[in-house]
Amino acid sequence: MIVLFYFYDMHTVYIIYSDSLDKYYVGESIDAYERLIQHNLGLYQGAYTKAATDWVIKLLLECRDKQHAKKVENHIKQMKSRVYIKNLMKYEAMQQKLVQRYQ
Repeated sequence: MIVLFYFYDMHTVYIIYSDSLDKYYVGESIDAYERLIQHNLGLYQGAYTKAATDWVIKLLLECRDKQHAKKVENHIKQMKSRVYIKNLMKYEAMQQKLVQRYQ
């Protein structure tokens, strides 16, 4: 019997939104959907996202690895702009340019 192991290290930058807070949150994870569940369950004490349980994914950006994802995540957070996030969600070319910028 042959057993093959695949190590999948593709990280994702995600933007989630809470309607009840009217806030966006930017993060990175190897499994954005599992991380969304954790946000909505409030698993992390003192976490920004603990204030709501209605987070939904608005955007996923695939990155090469964790280091790449952290650079993209930090760029979005440094913009400190709701308008920037809305434009990023709206324009695919802007998303591609951002991901390529930090490769």
